[in-house]
Formats: sequence, C-alpha cells, structure tokens
Amino acid sequence: MIENKPSCYYGYVVKYMNTNGQILEETMKGFDTQEYAELNLSRLLNDLKAENEIIDARIHNYYHLPSMVCVIGSSRFKDIIRSVQDNYTYKGYIVLDNAYPTDRLAKLPKEVTKEHIFRLKSLGAFKVRISDLIYVVNQDGYIGEDTAEKLLLAKTLNKDILYLEKIDE
Repeated sequence: MIENKPSCYYGYVVKYMNTNGQILEETMKGFDTQEYAELNLSRLLNDLKAENEIIDARIHNYYHLPSMVCVIGSSRFKDIIRSVQDNYTYKGYIVLDNAYPTDRLAKLPKEVTKEHIFRLKSLGAFKVRISDLIYVVNQDGYIGEDTAEKLLLAKTLNKDILYLEKIDE
C-alpha cells in the first residue's frame, strides 16, 4: 500500500578540485532532515579538505512528486468512480481515470475505427503503467472485460492494487 511521503527530503552537492586539477562532484540524496544532511556533508568535507580544494558545497531540498492513482472500473459505476477520484484528489494524489469507456464507443460516429479503439486501450494501459496505485471499482463484484485487462496488466507490473469491495484471490 502506498504510504504518505514526506513533502521533501534533503541532500547535498559538493564540487571540488582534486590534486590532478580535475573538477569532481559528490552528490547524496535521501536524508529525512536538513540537520542529518548537514552532518553528513560536514563529514564529507572534512575527508575531502585534506587533499582537495572545495569549490562549492550546498544543501538542497528535493520535493517528492505526488503519487499517481489510476481508477479503473465499468462506466456503469461512473458516480462511484467520480467519488473515488475526488477522494484521492483531496488526499493529494494525481488521479488518472479510464481512457474512454469502450461501452460508449458504439455511440460515437461511424468514423471510429479499430485503430481509434486500439489507441484508447493503449492510453488506458499507459495510465496503469505510470501509476503508483490502481484502484478497482468492483461494485457487487463486477469487473468488466476492459477493467480485467487493465487489472491483469497492473498485477503483471506488481502495482499496488486496492478494490472497492473485498475480493477472494
């Protein structure tokens, strides 16, 4: 399950010139606090100062990107899907929904070709690939063909998956 990430983490960048005149750079990211990053930077600087000329040393904030959730399910559950999307948006997620529900494709003009349908299905698969979390709206246990395809892809990619209703796996 996706955990809430802190809004940022810390790191440092040190540029220095070695005894051969080469300018090098040391970078370290992933510190939870600025103080911890500063402590580690101080240790590195002490080690480097003996044989190198320090050109620049800085602490940086690195901001986490929000997690992405892809909400999948039958368009017959569009009200539930919208509610789930609103809930995740409120929690700070980037929310991706289904590509274009295939049950509505039949109502489009005749110009819709198999290529159009393929592109829309590919778009839906892409949204699953780039998401951190997949939320399946499976009201009354129903999972349609399109949703099942996306769900299989998500499982293949080892995505975190949540369901509206508990399922037996």
